[in-house]
Amino acid sequence: MSWKAATSGLAAVAALALSAHAHGPQKPPGPGPSASPLIIKEQGDFYVGGKIVHAPATSSEGTDPIPGDVVVDQAYVQYQIPQNKKFDLPVILIHGSWHTGKTYGTTPDGREGWGTYFVRQGFSTYVIDDVNRGRSPFDMRKLAEVRLGLEPPSALPPISARGTADAWTGFRLGPSLGVLNPGSQFPAGTDVALQYFSQLTYMYRNPEQQDKRVAGVVALLDKIGPAILLTHSSTGPIGWAAALARPDLVKSVVSVEPINLGTFTQFNALAKRPILIIRGDFDTAAGVAEADNFVADLRAARGVAKFISLPRIGIRGNSHMMMVERNNLKLADIIIDWIKDNVKKGNGGGHGHGNNPWDKFAFGGH
Repeated sequence: MSWKAATSGLAAVAALALSAHAHGPQKPPGPGPSASPLIIKEQGDFYVGGKIVHAPATSSEGTDPIPGDVVVDQAYVQYQIPQNKKFDLPVILIHGSWHTGKTYGTTPDGREGWGTYFVRQGFSTYVIDDVNRGRSPFDMRKLAEVRLGLEPPSALPPISARGTADAWTGFRLGPSLGVLNPGSQFPAGTDVALQYFSQLTYMYRNPEQQDKRVAGVVALLDKIGPAILLTHSSTGPIGWAAALARPDLVKSVVSVEPINLGTFTQFNALAKRPILIIRGDFDTAAGVAEADNFVADLRAARGVAKFISLPRIGIRGNSHMMMVERNNLKLADIIIDWIKDNVKKGNGGGHGHGNNPWDKFAFGGH
């Protein structure tokens, strides 16, 4: 094993903190000197969804609440369209809990991530920051109202984050903070760990947040048209929900380590588009069985479905965060090959107006 930070969690955290001052990424960001230039026809960003609501307090400074209208529940999207587009359908990359679209960016050790690699292979990509996460601004109304005494503390939304040790073990990087699993594909080094931990963020956990996350993906589909969804972890169920809400727009779902497969029942509706599930190494028997059963139910509903357990095909060492690991591009190629073989071409890749929530407002202009 190339890195073992310390024998105790506290010592590991201290080592990581010291490393943050001494090191950046192990390598300069980018795909490496041998990669061909990434030629982009168009790139940009925009927001989808959202609504204007009245806030009794837009500030918790001093005693003046400064009421006013604000935008909430919008989702940030960054897109890239390659010059040499080989696939009609774009891919929407959706991150999991406690993460943002950074999941698909440059890896913690400075290599190319899926967000640009899919573009390099000829896909248009749309990378979303979940509602109330990352560059999708948090709805802070309740925090201001509680601080000013306009609402009781019980009105505060529940918020959670993953601590470093909890993330390390929970995402199956290793048995304890700073200790990698044998043969792990996660890149070693305290500087790398700091790069990864830095992207973890807080998230709202109130029940209605799930519906808001689905609404953000649906709003993006309404704007750009037919697409392939690539989900991770907690956005597995969001991918299924978006597919059921927009059956003509979701042409396929690739789901990396989706959660709660055992609670899904609408197989006849979901089976109308190809589904791929991928799980990594160091997995639980229950997780593997759940994915096997899910795919079996889809096939029984006459759907095109496949479950790839990476160890079953001889690929070892991948964790829950396989898209940032040392063999991430090899795994991307597996996904791309499956898409080539199973997903029919369809219209997509534009970014027209779609359903515009602001049409009722006249802000001026001609």
